[in-house]
Amino acid sequence: MHHLRVRGALLRHWLRAPGSYPLAAPPKSSGYTNRMARPSDQPVRTGVLLAGGSSSRAGVDKRYLVLEGQTLLHRNLDFLRGCFPRVVVSLGAEQRIDLGDAGPAEVLQDEWPGASPLAGIATALRLVQRPVLVMAADLAFPSEDALQTVLTAFARGHVDVALPRVGRHREPLFAVYGPACLAPMTALLATGRHRIVEAFPGLRVTDVAFPNEEPFHNINTMDAYEDARDRSDGAAEKPALVAIVGKSDSGKTTLIERLVPQLVALGLRVGTVKHDAHGFDIDHAGKDSWRHGRAGAEAYAVASPDKLAFVTRLP
Repeated sequence: MHHLRVRGALLRHWLRAPGSYPLAAPPKSSGYTNRMARPSDQPVRTGVLLAGGSSSRAGVDKRYLVLEGQTLLHRNLDFLRGCFPRVVVSLGAEQRIDLGDAGPAEVLQDEWPGASPLAGIATALRLVQRPVLVMAADLAFPSEDALQTVLTAFARGHVDVALPRVGRHREPLFAVYGPACLAPMTALLATGRHRIVEAFPGLRVTDVAFPNEEPFHNINTMDAYEDARDRSDGAAEKPALVAIVGKSDSGKTTLIERLVPQLVALGLRVGTVKHDAHGFDIDHAGKDSWRHGRAGAEAYAVASPDKLAFVTRLP
């Protein structure tokens, strides 16, 4: 049996009050719709979600950080699904991914090692052989208006690349790349070079000016994540969920007994839910609350000066 040790410093990093860092949360419904209806002659019909980063700066797999009730992976996958008839998830050559409730998706592994955005873009262009919109999986607030602006600039400009620019800074991970980009990108990758902008000489590139970086705000660190949570529509406090999973008698309750006091010491209010696979009953036959349930009450509560118990029957 492996003993789990929880260090206070790690808890303070993940579960800081009030801006906690939930690593999982019940996802919203993924019943997306195609919000950006496009004519059949629209040149960009494929969205590529670049999800192959190493998350080394964040210290955790940032694809599974939660913003407004969804993981970044799920949230941005839904965003692209609502905008394009075809969506591809790009991963490094040896990487795997758990899409979970984000549902099935077309997953494409890089043809070049390094798990770089350039490798993901080149691999997608080789597969699709048409222009693609690429977007980083760690974007916090992708905007349909910003997306449409970039798509329009690409379609009207007769260019090979259309990408946002805020001041003097370009945003190559929310951009459209045409098939002509494949040759210079492949040449760079063959020499072990991975900077996207090095492929631009010789290509027709249009910069699309934006007043601020809000639609391109990405999460590279936990501080950036905390900032995104503060700026999000769901900035009101939502509880972080932590699941303790293990076989019977593996020490789950002992771990919880040690974990809860540390969370409380951080100033957090803690609630726990114990799963009982065998069923249980906190009532006693003949007591008033038992009689309420026996009479047909779907839910009832028992209150005393120092405790409150709530009971509801599950279907």
